Amino acid sequence: MKPPQYRYFLFHGLASGLLAGVASLVYLKIYQFALAVEFSSILNFGSILGASITGGLVASFGCYVFSLTPFNKEWIFNVVFTVLTFLSLVGPLSFKLPLQIESPELFLGATVPMHFNVQLLWLSTKPMFCQRKI
Repeated sequence: MKPPQYRYFLFHGLASGLLAGVASLVYLKIYQFALAVEFSSILNFGSILGASITGGLVASFGCYVFSLTPFNKEWIFNVVFTVLTFLSLVGPLSFKLPLQIESPELFLGATVPMHFNVQLLWLSTKPMFCQRKI
């Protein structure tokens, strides 16, 4: 059996990360408009899009490396990916906000759902890019 080609994983990571970034930006705009809060000094276009693309690429790299091992069961990778996604929530939970931010209690409502966009869009776009099971 020949190893999977890395370019499928690379394009999958880029596409899912870009889609997750756009979804996160749309969510943030709706959230800020609905609750009349502003987190633009902390959450900006570049940081959200960059973090989403990085997350998608890291997930694809992990999937590629995992597909080369003898333990290449899809459900194992999905469980590891889910656990790592939940562990990524430590970042926003431990983030110290500047004192001039109004309504700091609403910051978690803006950031926590964005962490799940990468996983959601990576897993939902996987059938379009991966030609075989990992």
